[in-house]
Amino acid sequence: MSPSSRSLDVAIAGGGVVGLTTATLLAESGFRVHLFDPNPAPQMPAEGYDVRQYALSPASRNVLLRVGAWDGVDHSRVATVEGMAVWDACSIGAIDFGRNSPSANLAFMVEHANLVTALRERAVVLGVTLEVDTIDSATQVQDGIMLSLASGRSSLARLLVAADGRRSGVAGSLGIQTTRQPYGQRALAANIVCETEHGNVARQRFLPTGPLAVLPLPEPRLASIVWSCRDEYADELLGMSEDRFAAALSSAFEYKLGTLRPVSPVSSFELERAQASQWCGRNWVLVGDAAHTIHPLAGHGLNLGIMDAASMHELITAGDNREIPGMSTLRRYERWRKSEAFKFDQLIHSLHHVFASERRALTTLRGTGMQLIDRCTVLNRWFVTQALGVGREAPATARASK
Repeated sequence: MSPSSRSLDVAIAGGGVVGLTTATLLAESGFRVHLFDPNPAPQMPAEGYDVRQYALSPASRNVLLRVGAWDGVDHSRVATVEGMAVWDACSIGAIDFGRNSPSANLAFMVEHANLVTALRERAVVLGVTLEVDTIDSATQVQDGIMLSLASGRSSLARLLVAADGRRSGVAGSLGIQTTRQPYGQRALAANIVCETEHGNVARQRFLPTGPLAVLPLPEPRLASIVWSCRDEYADELLGMSEDRFAAALSSAFEYKLGTLRPVSPVSSFELERAQASQWCGRNWVLVGDAAHTIHPLAGHGLNLGIMDAASMHELITAGDNREIPGMSTLRRYERWRKSEAFKFDQLIHSLHHVFASERRALTTLRGTGMQLIDRCTVLNRWFVTQALGVGREAPATARASK
């Protein structure tokens, strides 16, 4: 190590929700954590709500409670999801998930800026060093991972956690290959005003071009949309006037909440499924979108990332030792989380293909299947339990609040 280099316990690349959750969990357990992110702290919008919204599962909320970050969230800006209704545009299939929920709340709608601000504040209290810098490259050396930073400095980390998103620069510099499969779709996101009140119910209609979700915001007639649609239709929608977009949106949603009008700009992002070939190596590990990306139709991408952080923390802190994990521990993490990510990816990918088909036989079959799930308490509750994320396979911090 050169004289200008520093030695770090844990270095985390990425200051999003998953990176900050990892940082707070490890710092609370006594590790010295440095988090590297080039972006300034996000600002809450002066008016209205952040378009970037997360549907946090109760399991993810429990993890945030565990590290003390949930108390720092501005709860006046959080909407609780008390019910969920989904229906099919091409069949009679419809499911009401709310009535079989073992929890009063199926999810919590939280803005990106609100959640990141609370996590950053808690991280500082716990002693995490937040560095406005980028890890340009990571190289395995005998004593750990040598980090070259955009500022020109270098640091030697005993453990490197890559939480820098689906185009992870850290994973690339470590030579990790990622298999990607584009969906040929984009998700349009915006905040809208509804003609009638949403009643704190999340609604999703499956269209042949992709699912349209309308998710409640704290005010009774404000909601957030995530509209996944084929690239060519996304281009058409983005080119529409506000009135034409409102008409298309309301019609696609069958006027379930009356006329829907955007109250924010409409943003878009490309959809793909992806998985890294390796999730760990000697002195390094991937979490969140750096390891896996799934279709957003179930809103579970961020929740999977938070469970990555909680699972890794649980394995590292098992017993009385608080040591940097060796390969056996990191491989246990990889097996555990790959299994969970694969399960969700296969389920979501299959649902995407099943609902994208307009073949009469398949639409009839899926409509019948949805009716069965709606009427069968056991099946309905199983799907709800998966959405809540509090099953036996979840890490302990996710299953019970503090």
